[in-house]
Amino acid sequence: MPLNFAEGCRKRSARERARYFETAACSAREVSAIVDVAHRLKGVGDSERALAKDRCDHLCAMLYRFG
Repeated sequence: MPLNFAEGCRKRSARERARYFETAACSAREVSAIVDVAHRLKGVGDSERALAKDRCDHLCAMLYRFG
């Protein structure tokens, strides 16, 4: 996710930037899904899951503003 964001920042066209930022947002959603799986398998507690999901949502919102 951070690498896609960084790469998108260096693109000249708005369309290219938006594509990289969208890819970064998709990566954040993937992380959110991984956290759900880890929670289901008892590898992550309730509070850790809530915090991670909140951070993923926040990152997605930020990325959409950049796009």
